[in-house]
Amino acid sequence: VASRAMVAGIHECNMRDLANAAWGLANLGGFDEQCMRAIGSKAAELLDTFDAQECSKLLFAMNKSGIRCGELEQAAAAHRQIELRFGGDVGSVALQHIMRGSHGRVRERECTGAIAGNGGALFE
Repeated sequence: VASRAMVAGIHECNMRDLANAAWGLANLGGFDEQCMRAIGSKAAELLDTFDAQECSKLLFAMNKSGIRCGELEQAAAAHRQIELRFGGDVGSVALQHIMRGSHGRVRERECTGAIAGNGGALFE
């Protein structure tokens, strides 16, 4: 019943709603495939608005369910970079997002010799 209501109202959900619903379903073991795919598809549209906790909860839940959503996987693996510019001699700092599984890109970036790595997050 809850899964059907979630699918019917998915267009009204924000990132927190999606993350919490997916996480709740994952912890209850209630993996309704149609519901999880709907959550994944809507989340792919909104992924840039997720904060770190919401993103972590959502991706954990999708992984735990074993239900794959190509749109979400593609959106999550997309290259993201933010450049912060500072005045004076400091210059700028570029923050890159590289998803786990994109290790070829990590190795490529490490060849520059100008980065520090922390898991999959690289700071240049």
